[in-house]
Amino acid sequence: ALFLGMINVIINEQLYDKEFVENWCVGFEELKERVQEYPLDKVAEITGCDAGEIRKAAVMFATESPASIPWAVSTDMQKNSCSAIRAQCILRAI
Repeated sequence: ALFLGMINVIINEQLYDKEFVENWCVGFEELKERVQEYPLDKVAEITGCDAGEIRKAAVMFATESPASIPWAVSTDMQKNSCSAIRAQCILRAI
């Protein structure tokens, strides 16, 4: 939920790499629709994180360089690990 909320912010505020998405991504419009299901208030409720801090993290990740999201055991060791890893990879890509 956290990654999908961050992707939501990055897409809706047009902070993503438009050239990369246009040239290298498939299914971006479907992704754009899907992340609308994760507005920051919902993500905050699911994660227990402050919505403003989630937005701040998403904007910082999208606009500061270099930025990284480390691969960690916490991503792998949960019931939704495949989806979380997929969302993490999408976040890195866009």
